Amino acid sequence: MAEEILEFIVMVDGGGTESEVLRAITERVPDATGVREDACQIRGNQAEVWRNEDADPSLAGDDEEGYLYYPWRVEVTPESDDVDEDAQVALAGELLGAFRAPSWRAVLAATFEDRVE
Repeated sequence: MAEEILEFIVMVDGGGTESEVLRAITERVPDATGVREDACQIRGNQAEVWRNEDADPSLAGDDEEGYLYYPWRVEVTPESDDVDEDAQVALAGELLGAFRAPSWRAVLAATFEDRVE
């Protein structure tokens, strides 16, 4: 059996700073605990907010690949051995929900993205 790839990325268009993007997570996902202004611990994972070096507002509106040009990447990496794909699917769905706001957009990049509602 192939090894599961449990890391995932949420590309985010919204927020002006790393701390604003992180705050969207910590305020809307009850068990997320901030550890730095750009990172939090959540269900056996570390979530880190990174500026997307390829960000380009003129390309971000494209329906097919615009997410590649969103200004932020939230990288979620398991740090606990008890994290499994089902848990990551649930977490990814909650993180996408955390970025549902009038002026925000978010897209999931994961091997299991087809399982996330």
